[in-house]
Amino acid sequence: MNKVQKKRARVLLVVKLKGNLQRMCSVKSAKKMSMKKSLSEVISMFGEGVLSVERLSFVWRLSSLSLPACACETLEEGCGGIMKSDGLYTQCKSKVYKEGFCKRCRSSFVEEGMPRLGLWKERCVDGWKTTDGKEGLSWMAYLKKKKMTRSDGEDFLRMKGVNSLPDKEWLVESRKGRGRLRAVSDTSSEGERTTIRFVPLDGKKKSPKKDDSHKGKNGKMLRVCVYQESKVVTKVNPSNWTDEADKKFGEMYCEGRSGENEGREFGKSTKRNKKDAAASQLAEMQAQMDAMKATYEAQLAEAREGKVDETNNVEDKKRKEEAVKKLRAEKKANAEKKANAEKKANAEKKANAEKKAKAESEKKRKAEELKAQLAALEAENDEELGDFDDSDNEGQEFNPFEHNDVTYHRDDEDKLYTEDGDYWGYINDNGEAVEGEEDA
Repeated sequence: MNKVQKKRARVLLVVKLKGNLQRMCSVKSAKKMSMKKSLSEVISMFGEGVLSVERLSFVWRLSSLSLPACACETLEEGCGGIMKSDGLYTQCKSKVYKEGFCKRCRSSFVEEGMPRLGLWKERCVDGWKTTDGKEGLSWMAYLKKKKMTRSDGEDFLRMKGVNSLPDKEWLVESRKGRGRLRAVSDTSSEGERTTIRFVPLDGKKKSPKKDDSHKGKNGKMLRVCVYQESKVVTKVNPSNWTDEADKKFGEMYCEGRSGENEGREFGKSTKRNKKDAAASQLAEMQAQMDAMKATYEAQLAEAREGKVDETNNVEDKKRKEEAVKKLRAEKKANAEKKANAEKKANAEKKANAEKKAKAESEKKRKAEELKAQLAALEAENDEELGDFDDSDNEGQEFNPFEHNDVTYHRDDEDKLYTEDGDYWGYINDNGEAVEGEEDA
């Protein structure tokens, strides 16, 4: 097999594998994910000997993320402008056209040498905004926009060799008021209700006034974020905390330990949980019904023993019968309500179990299908390629070349092949695509 045939077979293998992976992912996520990956990059995502649909889908989703601006390396010969990058605002990756900027950035100049989205060299300066006043998203806000957790983001950073990010990158906007930020804790659940507090100078007052609270190194008020369900308490912007404030945080929330950024709420909560309140109310109603029943039964017993005046006997009997009838109706209604609730819960439980079983079956089927496809591809590859050194094909990815609205693969010798791997033509010295064999 000659070099051209080897390249052709390699291209076909990559195209087939990418098609299988794209069908495995959802249509919506597949459109957003970049499919421009080499075969070696795709296979390396599986890890050592692990072939899992769930792991492949997870790693494939991570591969669509972008690094925050503070973790991006500057391309010295790249465009000096900025691209939006889903709100992260990172360095523009377009080809430089003139005076250090691409065509798009130059056409957006609001003044000489200043694109509308700003300059990349100024991106990581505190308080940075675009020329029209827009701020970049924090890394945590970007992850939430992508429907990912902090743990997912940390996995992605480790994949990219990034050890840490500034604390402000893990903050997101609070739902209460624009511009307010809160920290995202690893031990708390997303969506918990939170409370922001100051840190008292003296004592352990949970909600001190500003004049009686600690200020940070920058002179602004220090705050803690309290997660109401998990009772976790975290520092907001820990890098701005003074030693005195850190000591007070340790006394209040960390059992006297200093230097920690996360603690636990102290004291008893005065707010009752809605479920507990409903249960207490139901128990109280049941007790009242039991008391009424006991009273009615006692009165009936007295009537049977002749302790009630004969003149009032008929009226009392009628009243007691009505009370008993009402009690029985209420008891029947409660029983029916309870039975309906149990029936609904059992139906939901059964539906969830069936849905889960169906999902597991579908996952297993897709995994088996993918294994079979990969096995067939490997067998086809072995049959077509034979034994040859993989170093000959290192870096041979699909190199797109557009001509007359048709995409061809352009190899290192400027020869053009269709997506099916068939030879079509070549590129002459003038950079023009010519169909047919090149003249000797």
